[in-house]
Amino acid sequence: MINSFVMSSILVIAVQPVYVPPSGDATGVSDYATISAMIASEQLKSFEGTIELSGTYYVDHGLVTGDATNPLKAGVCIRGNGNASIWYVGPSMDDYILRVQGTVKGSAPRVENIRLIANHSNHKARGLLVNGQTYIATVRNVQTMWTSQIAFDCVNNWGGGFYNCRAYFHHGIGLRSFNCNNTVFHKMHFHRVQGAWHSSLNNEATDEMMRYEMGHGRAATKTQYGAAYCEDWPSPDDISVISTGGTVVQTPVEERACVWLNQRNVKFDNILFENCNGGDLPLVYLTEYAEGVSFERMYFEKNLYGVNAIRIAGGSTDKSTTFGFTFEDIFSYDAPIGFPQLRAASFIRTTGYVSDVVVDQFKAWNLETSIVICDGGHLFTTECRRCRTQNNSIHPKQWTTAVNGGVIEKGVPYGADHGQIAK
Repeated sequence: MINSFVMSSILVIAVQPVYVPPSGDATGVSDYATISAMIASEQLKSFEGTIELSGTYYVDHGLVTGDATNPLKAGVCIRGNGNASIWYVGPSMDDYILRVQGTVKGSAPRVENIRLIANHSNHKARGLLVNGQTYIATVRNVQTMWTSQIAFDCVNNWGGGFYNCRAYFHHGIGLRSFNCNNTVFHKMHFHRVQGAWHSSLNNEATDEMMRYEMGHGRAATKTQYGAAYCEDWPSPDDISVISTGGTVVQTPVEERACVWLNQRNVKFDNILFENCNGGDLPLVYLTEYAEGVSFERMYFEKNLYGVNAIRIAGGSTDKSTTFGFTFEDIFSYDAPIGFPQLRAASFIRTTGYVSDVVVDQFKAWNLETSIVICDGGHLFTTECRRCRTQNNSIHPKQWTTAVNGGVIEKGVPYGADHGQIAK
């Protein structure tokens, strides 16, 4: 009987969330101390507990659950109940607002129903870091607002996924995913992600700067705008380095897109890019290590970017060819009339050695070059099918083309709709 009572008590402890009320202290000292103490509680760690938040919280340092140096030290779940917000009011670029790291198999911490907010004018901060998670790590209903550099950062995770998450008015990379294989991103919304490392100008001034960059290039824009062009940290000429549990993730300037992927076997479903500005950079950058990437129901609306929406870097030799990229049910209403330099943009641009690129059911307005361009590399086995562009701007024979010495083998510009004209 005693053993049964003890076991039932343990089960109750395991599932009951611990509510932490907001203090109302706008300096961030009280809420940071209270939440951190609760995270550090041995009782919660032992029973994979859940911290429940409701209302507005202020923190003067980034919150950390789990231990990046000890993967067996699982953190707790952070869950909002109702309208839960965490405002970062600490030193600029001190940390992420929330780090979720270190887990044991089958015991992954979760973050859900939370808004992570940074006053980017005075208290810049990154958004959410998820590091070293396995199996069922889940981030659900999380929104970052006014964060800088990285809104959602995923490093060394396996399985799990992000569901119904939003990066809103962000200056930097909206999502960076490094070595996170077998992961799902479902209902991701990127709104006003303003390119990488640009300053916290108002919306109209930022848009103007982005248009200038697309017309004149990065170097001329830095000269024109001076210190307003980049964030305070790091310098745009440096390589961004963030150490997470012994792993160094580097994102060079030319790869700083709204979404940056360096992983295998990942699925994106229902993704929206809205009013995002990439300057002369793409909106999505897939590194030479990205393979088996699937995008379904992908929507682009009123975004401003340079020569392509999606860049696939590809391998450096035929032996390191990257393969397996599927884009299905894509709708693009980018590059509004009035910006002729934008209407020359392609949808996908490949470099290096790339194989098996499929574009199915692609609809685009104001696209005047190819859907897929092989730029100086080698593209094997590509298909564009059931694609349409406005005003007969692109004939099906132009859907896939090569430039700058690029080579296309087994390209099928018509796909299943052989003979169909663009309309």
